[in-house]
Amino acid sequence: MAHDSVTKKKTTRFAGTAAASAEDLRVGDRIVVTVKRIGINGEGVGYYRRKAVFIDGALPGEVVKAQVTKVEPGYLTASITEIEKRSPDRVDPPCPHYAACGGCQLQHMTYAAQLRAKEELVREAFRRYAGVEQLPLRPILGMDEPWGYRNKAQMQTGRDGGRVVAGLYAAGTHRLIDIGGCAIQHPTVNRVVEGVKAILEELQVPIYDERTRQGAVRTIVARVGRASGKVQLTLITATDRLPQEGAIVRRVRASLPMVTTIAHNV
Repeated sequence: MAHDSVTKKKTTRFAGTAAASAEDLRVGDRIVVTVKRIGINGEGVGYYRRKAVFIDGALPGEVVKAQVTKVEPGYLTASITEIEKRSPDRVDPPCPHYAACGGCQLQHMTYAAQLRAKEELVREAFRRYAGVEQLPLRPILGMDEPWGYRNKAQMQTGRDGGRVVAGLYAAGTHRLIDIGGCAIQHPTVNRVVEGVKAILEELQVPIYDERTRQGAVRTIVARVGRASGKVQLTLITATDRLPQEGAIVRRVRASLPMVTTIAHNV
C-alpha cells in the first residue's frame, strides 16, 4: 500500500536547526504529522517522511504537532503536543477516568466514527494479509446504546490514603486508578464492585500490597447475567484463606441481594 504524504512544515529539534529527516530523528524531537487512520490499538497513524508514526489520541484527518517518544528502524511513536487541525469526529470523553485509566482507547471519537475506523481495520487486514482489495463487507451493526454494556469487571484492589480502591493500572505503570462508576460497565456490576469495596473497608479486610507482598484480597471480579440480573462475585486472594469470610458473605447477602454466587479464588 502506498505511503501517504505528510504535511510539509518545518520540524525543529532545537531553535534554529534545520528540519530533521526520519533517519535523523531522536527521542524528544518535534514533528508535524497528518493522521491517516486508526491503528489496531486505537492510536492515530500517520507518516513522517514515509516512516509510520503512531500517536495515541490522534484521529484521522487531524494535523498534529507531536514529540517523538520512541525511534525504531521501521516506525516512530510520538505524543501530541498540539492539534493544529481538529477532526469533526473528536468529542470530549464522557468518562472522568478516561485520560488516566487506559481501559478504553476511543472515547474521544464519535461512535459513528469508531464503527467506520473498525471497518477500515478489517479491510486493511484483508488487503495486507490476503491480498483482497475489494472486500464484500457488510456495514458493522452498532449498538443502540454503546455504554453500560460490559457484563464482567475484573478490578485490582489497593489502598489510596487508607481507603480501598478498585480499578485498572494506568497504561504502562503499576499505578492503580480507581474507576468507580465506569461508563462502559453494566450499572449492576458497578454497584456490586462499589458495595464490595465498602464492605472490605468496613471490615478492615487486609488488601494486598504489591510492594510489600502483604495482605489478602487482590482482585474483585463481578459478572452479571443480562437476562436474570443475577451476579456472580469472586474474590481473588494472595492467601489460602479469605479473612472475615463469614462476615463478608453476610454483608454481601444483606446489602447486595443481586449477588447469588460468591466464590473465593486463591
